[in-house]
Amino acid sequence: GKKIGVLVTGDAGFFSLAKSVVKEFGRENVKIIEGISVVQAAFAAIAESWEDAVFLSAHGRSGFDIEKAVNADKFLILCDKINNPRKIIEENSRLIKNFELWVAANLSMDNEIVHRVTLDEPIPEDALSCVIGIRKTGE
Repeated sequence: GKKIGVLVTGDAGFFSLAKSVVKEFGRENVKIIEGISVVQAAFAAIAESWEDAVFLSAHGRSGFDIEKAVNADKFLILCDKINNPRKIIEENSRLIKNFELWVAANLSMDNEIVHRVTLDEPIPEDALSCVIGIRKTGE
């Protein structure tokens, strides 16, 4: 008869613990209080719409289907310490060739980073970040 709270960072219901909590306790017993999502904040930070984007997660996974990103016109990939933006971009040269890329980290925080990826500067390696890609025009 007691209530408990589960505090989790990240996007409620988007590759999150919410799925497991709902499965364990039942939809009728769970109240999810959402905040601004990484998806919303990331696309807003680069002034780009996102209704046609593909969303992927490399966070906490040994692998993910990079082909879904490569074949999309827009994508967002959630990253982690191992699958960080630099690793994902460097291991998939088609991304830098075919897409305008940004790395976003700590969105809506005082230490927010929104970095346009170029060949001239190091790619950020922040663990809790994402890579946003917009297909280059004419590609």
